[in-house]
Amino acid sequence: MSFDRRKKRARKLEKTTGDYLRERYGREYNITEQKRFASGRRPDFWLVGKEDHRDRIAVEIKHHSESGIAQEADLRQLRMYQHQGYSAKGLMVYPNDVRVPHELRREARQSNQEIVKLPEDGLFLRGKVIGIGEKLREKLRRSSD
Repeated sequence: MSFDRRKKRARKLEKTTGDYLRERYGREYNITEQKRFASGRRPDFWLVGKEDHRDRIAVEIKHHSESGIAQEADLRQLRMYQHQGYSAKGLMVYPNDVRVPHELRREARQSNQEIVKLPEDGLFLRGKVIGIGEKLREKLRRSSD
């Protein structure tokens, strides 16, 4: 798969994740994309509670197109973001076609991390993930704003 195609698929997954986060956490959290820590590290999304600013969630998106299997290094990276941002919870997002071994799921639970699998080209709308085309996605976004 070419670099441009991988990049395009990754951007679609980021858009779907943004929709998912706004639907699931939008009322209770302020959502920031690519927040930069003093160390220079940047989680994909950073959520801070509206009521309590100490309530934080680090979100990392991983797109394993070659191997198709989630890695332990992904969870270590998310734990590092949690540690640097004083976040009690982490959220790791993978595409639907990535396999997550049971050992990694167990390790994620122990670290207070949640693993979510979303479609790359879908739209999260009212609690459901819908696979749709890019033009329809933009039309729906414009009508909801």
